Amino acid sequence: MSTTTSDKTLQQAKRNQAFENKPATANGQCPLKAGEIAIHPVRYAIDESPARGSAQGPNPLPKGWNAGHLPKLKTRSYTLRQLRDGWLYVWDETDRTLHEYQVKGHQFIRHQWGNAQLGKDGRNNPGDSKPYLLYPKRSRLLLAYSPMQWTWRLCEKMRSNPQEQKRWMRALNLPQYCTQMQAAHAAPIREIGSAVADILAGGEAPTFKSCLVATNKDDSSRPCKQSIDQALILGSVPDQDSALFVALDDPMAIVDDLAMNLQGRWLELAAAEKQHANKLNSAENVQRLCGVNLD
Repeated sequence: MSTTTSDKTLQQAKRNQAFENKPATANGQCPLKAGEIAIHPVRYAIDESPARGSAQGPNPLPKGWNAGHLPKLKTRSYTLRQLRDGWLYVWDETDRTLHEYQVKGHQFIRHQWGNAQLGKDGRNNPGDSKPYLLYPKRSRLLLAYSPMQWTWRLCEKMRSNPQEQKRWMRALNLPQYCTQMQAAHAAPIREIGSAVADILAGGEAPTFKSCLVATNKDDSSRPCKQSIDQALILGSVPDQDSALFVALDDPMAIVDDLAMNLQGRWLELAAAEKQHANKLNSAENVQRLCGVNLD
């Protein structure tokens, strides 16, 4: 569950966003000049329920974004949201290393692997917590989200099997991004407030009550991921001009949201049957008494 950000923290974040800690001559810095690139992962998600007669939810994907790799939907649509609390794995192809992060709120907590963690399924060695990942601009990365911590066996498999990496992880080529200023499923960090539904550049936060993970705590029986102001990310990254966000896949969240939608239809059907049960029973009895066969 996300933690509430204090007004003081948010005000400081907005000041940091407006007044970056870099020389005035560095305004509009090219990513080619940045030694490291800050990355904020988000996820493709099911949008809130659309208006009757429409399949498009109130928070559409940004223009130019394509969710064609995901299952086609007839009554719902896709959007971008924050990652659920869980785990994030990053394979650095350049340095041949696998990094493990815990996702908590909008923060990413790096878990270093020492001798005590090697070979263990349950690893707990939290380090610094930041609202971004930081990697050298020369790195070619593969990223994957998981609601559960990977077992050691799965970690070994994913860092040694290129086919599984390609199947389950999102590729992010930082050298290519630095030269082209674009990448699949990614965009500059300055666009995050207008692109991600529950990261706000202003206005009212969506509730996502029709999804399993809502943005408020009204229902304690459901998980919650509170909306945040974009300043909490933009005001923290080392350089806003070179930083980016990237959308990952969370298949289980999509299944959960669609199952919740289907459950709602089942409940409506059950309620209708209960409401009209007496009429239906009376009609069936009259049919039998009259000897009418409607088959």
